[in-house]
This record gives sequence, structure tokens and C-alpha cells, in this order.
Amino acid sequence: MLPQTSLDLLKDSAIISARQVYHNFIREQSALDGRTPGESYGIKIEGSNK
Repeated sequence: MLPQTSLDLLKDSAIISARQVYHNFIREQSALDGRTPGESYGIKIEGSNK
């Protein structure tokens, strides 16, 4: 396996960050009775392309 370049690391961190945003604010959570964490925090995401 080749060592990662700094460009590869930047790509990976952007993907991880987007996944964390999705999981932490947008994805419905069973522990929150089907609400998203964003809804629980009072964050409103509006528009047709959420």
C-alpha cells in the first residue's frame, strides 16, 4: 500500500466532516424518537434540497 499524500488526507477529512454533519444534525435518530439532532437543537433546515 502506498503512503497517503497530503492531498489524500484532505479528501478524507472532508468526507469525514460531511459524514459527521449528516450524522450529527440531519440523520433521524431512534434515541430522539425519530427526530434529527438538528430538530432537537432547534436548528431548522429548509428547502427542497436538504
